[in-house]
Amino acid sequence: MALWCGPTGEKISYVDGVSKSHLLELKMEHRSSIENLTPYHKPKMDVKFTRLKSEYSMKTIYISVSLCAVLSAIAGASFLLFDPLVKQVVLSRLVLRNSSEIAELWENPPIIPHLKVYFFNLTNPEEFFAGKSQPNLQEVGPYTYHQKWIKENIKWYDNGTMSYQTRKEFKFVPELSHGHHEEDLIITANVPVISAFYQMKKGVVGLDWILGFLGYRGWVEHTAEELVWGYEEPLFELAKMAFPNAPNLTKFGFFAKKNASEDLSTYTMYTGEVNPYNLSKISMYNGQSSLNKWSQPECNEVQGSDGATFNPYIQKTDTLWFFNEELCRSLPMVFDQEVTHSGNLPGYRFSPRPDVFMTPRTAPENMCYCDGKEKELCDMIGDGMFAISSCQFDAPIILSWPHFLYANQSYINSVKGLQPDADRHSFYFEVQPVTGTTLAAKARVQINLGIKNNPAFSAVKNVKDTVLPLLWFEEGLDELGPDLLTLIGQAVLSPPIYKNYLLCVMMGLCVATLVLFLICLTQLILNRQRRRTLRRQLNIKLAASDDHNDFLHVHGDGKLLQVCNILRDTCSAKVQLRHPQLSKLNGSFSSIPIMESQTASTDSSRLVSASHSRNSSTGSTLPFVNQEDVENKQTLLHPKTKQPNSD
Repeated sequence: MALWCGPTGEKISYVDGVSKSHLLELKMEHRSSIENLTPYHKPKMDVKFTRLKSEYSMKTIYISVSLCAVLSAIAGASFLLFDPLVKQVVLSRLVLRNSSEIAELWENPPIIPHLKVYFFNLTNPEEFFAGKSQPNLQEVGPYTYHQKWIKENIKWYDNGTMSYQTRKEFKFVPELSHGHHEEDLIITANVPVISAFYQMKKGVVGLDWILGFLGYRGWVEHTAEELVWGYEEPLFELAKMAFPNAPNLTKFGFFAKKNASEDLSTYTMYTGEVNPYNLSKISMYNGQSSLNKWSQPECNEVQGSDGATFNPYIQKTDTLWFFNEELCRSLPMVFDQEVTHSGNLPGYRFSPRPDVFMTPRTAPENMCYCDGKEKELCDMIGDGMFAISSCQFDAPIILSWPHFLYANQSYINSVKGLQPDADRHSFYFEVQPVTGTTLAAKARVQINLGIKNNPAFSAVKNVKDTVLPLLWFEEGLDELGPDLLTLIGQAVLSPPIYKNYLLCVMMGLCVATLVLFLICLTQLILNRQRRRTLRRQLNIKLAASDDHNDFLHVHGDGKLLQVCNILRDTCSAKVQLRHPQLSKLNGSFSSIPIMESQTASTDSSRLVSASHSRNSSTGSTLPFVNQEDVENKQTLLHPKTKQPNSD
């Protein structure tokens, strides 16, 4: 490449790709113009390329971000679907099926239910029945019995139900009792005699004399065991001779029916096969879907469970129903508080609804329990009490909470020795809300006798109308067995742990995705800045280098390839416009690594040089010559067409 200066040193023009012989011809032809032309040496430029580095591979970052985003989406979807999937698995496992593990646990539950009985010993029976003083009561006990529940006559049906009978075996536990049930004597009201007086309100000629002759009084004295499980009562035989509808009994005991092995009640229960949320709900009692004890259908409805288990996935807003054949009704229970069992097993405590033992005067919806045979007893009782004579052979039996808990104060004051305490006397079930399993239960109920003054019988002709407490009992469960706790723990405690793991994985993936996205964004910004810098430096170099062969000689075609690989849009357009031969190289930029081997660089340099020579000889426009230089060259070669300088 040749550059020339005039005599005063100013730059006149340069001739690109022109041989020396051609220059001599030009000198001879234009001797007057170029007599004093001297070679022009371009000053050294200070502009240097920023160190060319290969661009960071955005493809790897894009793949990483996409992979993390996909994994995060999968983890998020799994997290959202986790609870429904776990619920379906738990429900499917809780369904009772013949010979399944759950059915075997239900038939032979690894639990030890208990029965605790507290008697009210009447210390002044003569004064009380003579009407001279209030009854003075002394609580004795508890007499504790462990139970064993045995399911019998189990039958499975195709409609998602099953029927069974429960036989209970009781064993006295002295170490958990206060006193011994075979030795302790208890004085209490004579329930069979008082019941006879209540049923024969107008009296029967000679009956009072016969009862007096046989030594019957208004009270009896028996051991705790006899009062619990029954003692021989001759009055039942006498009643059978006088009254055709007399109960077919030979013994009287408050819990004699519980210890029976014959004439067991039959329950029909949903297995959850058709609807898992109906699991453990009773559909029929003794083959009937309703009782025939009360005046209204809603009061006779058989609903709820027997208390061993309830339906799964219980909510705090739910009402649980507990059916008890001895109460002849279903008790509604509502949420009371959250509890914890066996360290960390959560549960809900449900207690009877406040209106359960309210009279129709306070809760009109309970009128069905007081408009039949119980009407007379309902006139004696107040809130906190429940008359069940229809369910107890028309005996004047009244139920309440222990020590008249939540009853009117007047009834508490009518007797001596009562001290109601919600902690010791409340009724509740503690249920695991996921499985519906009863974790603990304290079914505490007090049995009272409604004693009314009746002049027809000398034993009660002086007594005042009184609701006399006889005993209260607690039937329930303290804790579950280890096998059942393990099974419940798998359904209740394990899923939240796995869900937390899944949440941690999802959060980790989200954080990784966010970090990679920020890295990607940062790299995009840096790459854009590098492109701008290189483009600016390349333009400066091209503008400063009047001879592109000098540029290639100084920087090498490999350096040019690196620059053009980074600046594909700019460099490619320039190459295609100004140098068709280099455009072939440019077409392979995308497939050529930024740092090529020395061999590839040398071959490219040869190709560029050859292409340059051919284009120069044919007079084509060079890629690194600006338009002003081209015009100056044309002026030099054709002086007659030179335009005047604007300056």
